[in-house]
Amino acid sequence: MKVLRKPKVVNRFEASISSFRAAFDPKPISKNSLNLQLATIVANQVSYGAGQWLESILEIWHQGAVVFNEAGEIIQTTEFTEKMLEKYFPDSEFAADRLPEAIEEWMAPSRFSDSDDDVVLSGDPFIVDLDGDELRIQLIVDNASLRKTLLFKETLQIKPSALMKLGLTKRESEVLFLITKGKTNPEIGLLLEISKRTVQKHVEHIYVKLGVETRTAAMLRVHEMGFEVSP
Repeated sequence: MKVLRKPKVVNRFEASISSFRAAFDPKPISKNSLNLQLATIVANQVSYGAGQWLESILEIWHQGAVVFNEAGEIIQTTEFTEKMLEKYFPDSEFAADRLPEAIEEWMAPSRFSDSDDDVVLSGDPFIVDLDGDELRIQLIVDNASLRKTLLFKETLQIKPSALMKLGLTKRESEVLFLITKGKTNPEIGLLLEISKRTVQKHVEHIYVKLGVETRTAAMLRVHEMGFEVSP
């Protein structure tokens, strides 16, 4: 499988990236709208032959991609995608130009059309669960460029020990874990059998180490690691 490694963002696409982030960062949007916009950018970069920046922009959103041409041949993919296929399809045999059979069968009904919509989100996502970790694959059909794009998004099950990667102690990781579950300081104190004041001290230390000032910002840092957090 073709793998792109540590590419550098191409300057002529910086405007597209900036407009993409400016359009969606400040606003609550649906996942469908986000995926459609991202797929449009991916399809455009393939058309221009500037694949160097694909992995960089996808990495920002913790996603991978596979792009197919009109004939159904893989013309672009990412290292993240390869890792996800190895993790979630360990018993499947797939070559550089093929995906696991289950994914290919799921994609088979999709067709290009003369739809007024250039980019169309095709059907329900393909979802694989692995011990609580989830891989969600979305198919986007670009009728204008005759490209199909698979977007790979992994959501990890939060484990307190994993949060220690943020530079937190074991207890701070446990507190942050419960924060991501929407627990209040009194609730955290009861669950961990520590005082409310001790919980507040741990929260303050977490804020300093993460460089944030609110619970929401702390939860966003966890979300950036690929974990699903409570609203």
